[in-house]
This record gives sequence, structure tokens and C-alpha cells, in this order.
Amino acid sequence: MKKAPDKSIDEILEDMDVRKKEMEEQDLRDELDRRELRKEGKLPNPGKEKTDEKKEKKVIILGEEIKKEDMPKLYEWGRTNPDTLERNIKGMMEKQGFKNPGSAMAILESDLK
Repeated sequence: MKKAPDKSIDEILEDMDVRKKEMEEQDLRDELDRRELRKEGKLPNPGKEKTDEKKEKKVIILGEEIKKEDMPKLYEWGRTNPDTLERNIKGMMEKQGFKNPGSAMAILESDLK
């Protein structure tokens, strides 16, 4: 024979709602604690690490490294679409008779500014 539950369904649902709210509040407190620890430098900031990795990515086109501080427009272009940049530089080299891609890169960077 089954024993009748001590609580009604409404009471059980209410208890579940209370527990859910308590868990959400604890999650918020934990997130605030993590943010505070990141500010103090006691916990790494995962978003910052990803940004640093993007900044350090090397862009090499036709054997020449493009540095952000030297050619910012070509650097961004090379990061987002290196194949198109390479085709444009090769085309400039052919039409203008350049043997070194650095010359074509310098002219292209100047034109993009």
C-alpha cells in the first residue's frame, strides 16, 4: 500500500522554485567572486588570453612577415583574408615589375591609408 505524500504538489513546486532561485543567486555570487579575483590578478582572464593570442598572430605573405606596427592595414587584411592579399601583391609585382614583395606591400599599404 502506498503512503500519501507529506506535501501537496503545489508545495513541492514551490520548494523547487525556492531552490532554483537560491541556486541562481549562488551562481551570481560565484560569478562576482570570479570577477573580483580576476581584477586582483589572482585568477586568469580567459577573454584577455584570447585577445593576446590574436595580437601575436604572425602574418606572412610571400615569405615576408607583415607587422602590425609597420603596416597596420595589410596586417589586418592578412589576418582576415591572406589569400586575397597575396593575389593582390602578386598582381602588383607582375604589373610593376617588382622582384621583391616588400616594395609592392609598401605601396599597397600607402594606397590603403
